[in-house]
This record gives sequence, structure tokens and C-alpha cells, in this order.
Amino acid sequence: MSLEQPSVEKIKKMPKPKTVAPVVEKGETTTATNELKQLAFVVNATETSLEYVKTHALTKRATAAYEKARDATALRGSLTKIESLIAHYGQPVAKNVCETYPVALMKADANVDRAVKVLNEAYETRVKNSGAGEDGERGVRVRDQGEGAVSG
Repeated sequence: MSLEQPSVEKIKKMPKPKTVAPVVEKGETTTATNELKQLAFVVNATETSLEYVKTHALTKRATAAYEKARDATALRGSLTKIESLIAHYGQPVAKNVCETYPVALMKADANVDRAVKVLNEAYETRVKNSGAGEDGERGVRVRDQGEGAVSG
């Protein structure tokens, strides 16, 4: 079985993959995610990373190299079809994730906030006021001779 090289006319007739509009643009955060206490950095880091990847020269060169290689192979039609299917089925999933992530992030932030409060309270009650000396060393209580002995 040999792979047959498509003719130039056939290649020109093959459809180009559709470009899909981004689901969320930079700065499109909801008021819910603007009120995060512990995880506010996640939104900023995500937006910054996305912007970096979009504008980085290596990303542009890699994309151009992929498009050139894709268009030059006999698999062009198959790759175009796969790309179109991914865009077709992936966009609703991405849209759903973008619509639901603020609620999930708020819940995660509330859980982290609750954990931080519990840990701070535990520190305040058990460690900070546990009788540590002024020099920072924990006080050690020496057992008396008769204390703790088992009487027979």
C-alpha cells in the first residue's frame, strides 16, 4: 500500500481550517473572580500566561512551521478535518469551562480561606501561647520523681 501524493489542483480545493474566535479575552473576568481573597493570583497568572503564549515569537514560528508542514503533506485533508472536528467539539466545552470557572474558583478560594483561618487559629491557640520563653525556645517541663510512677 503506497501513499499517493495529491495533485496541486486537489490541494488547492481542500478547505482551509476555520479559525475559531477565542472564548475569553484578556480582562474579561467576572466580579466574582475579582473578589477572590486567597486565589486572586490565579486569574492574573492565567491571563499573563495566555498573553505571553499568544505574543511569544517561538509560538508564532511554531504555528507557522506547523501550517507550512501541514499544507505540504499528503495528510493535509485529514489534518484539516481533525482540526475542524476539534474546533467544532472543543468550542462548546471551552465555553462551558469559561462560564463555570468563576463559581468553581470562588468555591476553591472559600475552601483555601477557611483552611488558612483554621491554621491561624490553631497556631494562635496551640503554638503561639504554648509557653514559649522570651528567647523563642519552648518551655520544657521536667517530671518530678514520683510523678507518673506506677504504684503496685
